[in-house]
Amino acid sequence: MPNEARSFSWRQGDVLPNDALRVLNLARVEATEPHSTESNSDVAVVITHDCDLVADRTREPHVEIIVGQTIPILNGNATHGKAARTLHLEFHRGHHTVPVELRAPAKCRLDKTALIPYVPDATWSLDADNLVILQRWLASRYRRAAFPDAFETCLQTTKLDKALVNVVKPLGTFLRAVYFDVTENEGAHSTDSPAYELGIVLVYDATHPNAEAQVENAATIIRAKFLQKLDDTKNLGAHTIEFRHCDVVSDEALSYRQSLGLKQWRLDYLSLRDDPQQDMAD
Repeated sequence: MPNEARSFSWRQGDVLPNDALRVLNLARVEATEPHSTESNSDVAVVITHDCDLVADRTREPHVEIIVGQTIPILNGNATHGKAARTLHLEFHRGHHTVPVELRAPAKCRLDKTALIPYVPDATWSLDADNLVILQRWLASRYRRAAFPDAFETCLQTTKLDKALVNVVKPLGTFLRAVYFDVTENEGAHSTDSPAYELGIVLVYDATHPNAEAQVENAATIIRAKFLQKLDDTKNLGAHTIEFRHCDVVSDEALSYRQSLGLKQWRLDYLSLRDDPQQDMAD
């Protein structure tokens, strides 16, 4: 049995052949987004980790699949795992790249034996960088940045959460991620000081020649909006957050140590309030 498992040809990121979609009744698992067209084709992607794929079926009997679709172009706000529900990735097919949309609710689970008669579609492949993005996006479905209730309430009442979305969404592929650095003020309970200090870090794509300038401009707008709105809260007696900075960093310059102290703020944050995801321990 272990030898049979180790010879199992499937790996994370592999694409099922079309005949497998038909026989296993996987096509059109979920309705497509409004921009999708009938010409878009289904793409069933294996998302189970390699270690579980090759594990003995008595220990890991199932395989998870996401059925996505090809799309005309990538939407930058759905790339690099910036949105927890939807991911846009570039697959390679032959000598071409093919944009594909994956949606988290479109997952299904199969008995591992169902894939034994098939082999991955060799015309499709996912390079190492995009595979890492896929893995991180899958993990984000079960992990969210948990901010204190009072902090979130302040963002909501000042409408700074919506303002931030409106500023960063047009950045599309220029922007890799938005991080919050939230520090609790231990002495806030006994003084008039704000309860939390906030720093924002915008991470841009260093490979794009215009990314730094575009994101720097967005950071200037964010600084102005946060300073104005949070200054108004002082007059309302709701001085919960002290805004400290909005820094711009390239994805090549952000260190691992820095990332440990930050929490990612995702672009679908507003909708996630109504559909909270489960925390996952670091």
